[in-house]
Formats: sequence, C-alpha cells, structure tokens
Amino acid sequence: MIVKRLFQIIVLALFSQLCLTSCGGDDNDNLPPGKAVSQLAFRDTDMGKDLIGGTLTWTLPVPETNIEKYVIYLGTTVSDKKDRLGEVLAGVATFEIPAGTAYQPYILVVAANSAGESSTLATLAVEDQTPGQGPQQIPENGIYVLNSGTSGQNNATLDYISFETQLPSLDVFKTRNNRGLGDLANDMIIYGSKIYIAVSSSKTIEITDLKANSLKQVKTEGEPRSLLAYKGSVYATFTNGDFAQLDTAAMSISRTMKVGRNPEQLVVAKDTIYIANSGGMDYNTGAGYDSTVSVVDPAAWKEVRKITVRPNPLNMTTDASGNVYVSSMGDYSTPPIFQRINTSTGTVSVIPNAHATEMASEGGKIYMFYAGYDAKWTPLPVVYGVYDASSNAYTQSQWIKDNIPAKPYKVFTNMDLPHIYFTSGDYSANGDVSVFMSGTFVKKWETSGIYPIKVCFIQEK
Repeated sequence: MIVKRLFQIIVLALFSQLCLTSCGGDDNDNLPPGKAVSQLAFRDTDMGKDLIGGTLTWTLPVPETNIEKYVIYLGTTVSDKKDRLGEVLAGVATFEIPAGTAYQPYILVVAANSAGESSTLATLAVEDQTPGQGPQQIPENGIYVLNSGTSGQNNATLDYISFETQLPSLDVFKTRNNRGLGDLANDMIIYGSKIYIAVSSSKTIEITDLKANSLKQVKTEGEPRSLLAYKGSVYATFTNGDFAQLDTAAMSISRTMKVGRNPEQLVVAKDTIYIANSGGMDYNTGAGYDSTVSVVDPAAWKEVRKITVRPNPLNMTTDASGNVYVSSMGDYSTPPIFQRINTSTGTVSVIPNAHATEMASEGGKIYMFYAGYDAKWTPLPVVYGVYDASSNAYTQSQWIKDNIPAKPYKVFTNMDLPHIYFTSGDYSANGDVSVFMSGTFVKKWETSGIYPIKVCFIQEK
C-alpha cells in the first residue's frame, strides 16, 4: 500500500508539473508574435547614389502583447528580409538607418520575441534621393486621379499629376504593372506608404505603393464601394451589406460584419464610424431604399445603433466639432436632402434649402453642388451652395468665380491649402480635373479615362 501510494504521489506531481508547463499562462507566450507595426514612414537624407540614410518611424500595435523587439531589414521585395539593419525593444517606434547604407527597394519591420519572428511583415517602398533629383519615377508632391471607367471594359485608370512639373502621367497603374485596374473603380485613399483602390465590379481592393506598383490585389466576396483609414486600419463597405476591416500590414481582410443594405460612404467622428446604408440596389423591389446610418464602434467591433435619415443616404462628410453630414438622394425625382447628425445625441436635422449631390469640407465650411436632371434626363442648371458649420447657416452661392466646369462630377478639398478640386465629365469622353484657389481658376488637366471619381493628395507644398 505504501509503494502504491508513493507511485500515485509521483504521478500526481508529474501531472501537476506538466500542467504548469503546458496549461498555465498564455498559450501565445511560446509562439512568435502575430502582430505587426503600421504606418511606416522614411525619407532618405543621404544624397549619395544607391545609398540611403535617415530616420524610420512607425505606429506600434495596440496592445504589444507577446512582442519583445522589432527587427529592421532591407529587401528587394515586400517579403525579402535580405539585409538585417538592427533591432529595437518593444515600445520604441523609431530607428536610425545610418548614412551610407546600401540601397534596397523596401524596408521591412518585423515583430519578434524569444520564440522567433512574426510571419506578418510591415513594409515600405524606399526612394533613393540623389543631388538634383526628386524621388524616383513619381515625386511625392502632387495628386492621384482615379477614373472609374465602364462596366465590363477593364478600363478603370489611375493618373498622377506633379505639382512641380504641372504635367500629368496618364494611366500610371497600367504602365507600372502591365495590366489594367479592372472594372468600375469606385474609391481610393492614400494611407501611410500605400494606396488602396476599391474596384467594384471586379470585386477587388488593389493595394499599391506610392509609385502605383501593385503590392497585392485583395479578392473580395462583395463589390467594394467606399474606403476609410483610421487608427492603423483601412475599412471598406460592400454592396452585399458587409463592412470590413483590412490589416494594412498583412494586406488582407481581417474581419467583417453586416450593417445596412448596400452601404456606401463612411466617415469617422469621435472614435466612431458612421456608414450610409443606401439600399440603392433595391430601388425597384418591394424593399425599396434603405433609410439608415449604421453607427459602429471599431474597437469593440460591433454596430452600436442605426440612425434613421431620409431615404437613400449616400454621401457623407464631417465638421471640426465631430458632427456628421449625410446627403440622401431619395428616388432622384427631387433634389437630395442635406442632413446633420449630432453625434452626441444621435438627433438628425434637415438643413433647409441645402441640396448636395456632392460635397467637401474645408476651413469650417462645406462646399456643395446639386447637379440634377428632369423627367426626360435633361441636365438641370447646377446649383452651388456653402454651409457654414459654425453658424449652422446655408447660403446658395456661386463659389467658383470663373471657368466653371460644364459637367461637374465630384468635388474634393485639400485640408492643407484653400484649394478645391473639381472633376468633370461623363461616359462619352475622357474627363478632366480642375483646381481652384479661393474660387479662382488655377489649372485644368485632362485625365486618361471617363468619370474621374476620386482625387487624392500627396504632400502638397
């Protein structure tokens, strides 16, 4: 009996030790990290040819669970860890690349611990600066213009316009990648070191570096419509009712949720994302248009509530106080209705007499225009207006003084300068983009495709 009891005690002790080894604590402690940094930024200050040097910065993952350090590499591709430059401890978000470092096209930052390095890489395309030269191929001082194209034609295009040369580089995506963007490009954003392009009919989100070199083409289940960048992630809406989060380091969709029917534009206000659910695909069914705005907490990843607005909400913007504005298109037989959502109370107010087919915020004001049609689809005179968010006052005003676009399509503002960009055109010919300063015409460029749908800025002086 004594021998048997001693054996049981030994077995119990061994089992307890095994549990302490394999069951106790966090299972991830013995695995490499599963996260990566985001928003890498670097500018070469070494003017030697094929040499680089300067300060590399990034945004830390939150939380930094299971990360002990970050290892910095140079490589020839986005996955090639060719030259190891060094490492920094967790919590540090900067690294000094010594002057005279041999140039490689990409910087890679990898989270690591005692179990190894993460399989998820954060990458940044490097531009080698030399005396008398700007950045290679495309300077970081201009605008990208996305042209939507037509369904089934694979004719969506991307143009670049340099502010330094005032010359456009047409269809740069095809030039860089020897293929087209796809069918019906619908939105584009620039975030960190990457460009994200939603191509609806092709069901893809194209991710490129700042020179328009393709890094990855993300295949999607639904048709992507609108994009938003916020706190290290990119968010997208899809016509099938999905709202998705993209991991900018892994360049893949990390999670999705259902919101309203046919969600369109989205904005962020007070750490919350607002999504316009148009229901536009159901206009000729019993369901009809949607009339809601989904309010999503991205940190908790849940829809907090739905706010009822006028039918067919589509375009959105915000003001400096964190209010959200939405333009509801109705059934297109009457002018669109411009509404303000008080994000503190959730109440909705209709702004009298304000009608916004398109709108853009700049300097505390929202510039808008209404381009409507009559029952025979004959264009009506374009009506321009300005809403002052501070005084809650709308004024019908021709805020462009000269060279008014004949067929205005979209309007965009540059938050750093009092510039307003108009795109114009239709299905019959290539469009154009015009820039105005304080209402005065400055310049116009022709684009490489029809329906120029988005303008994005890169470090305008």
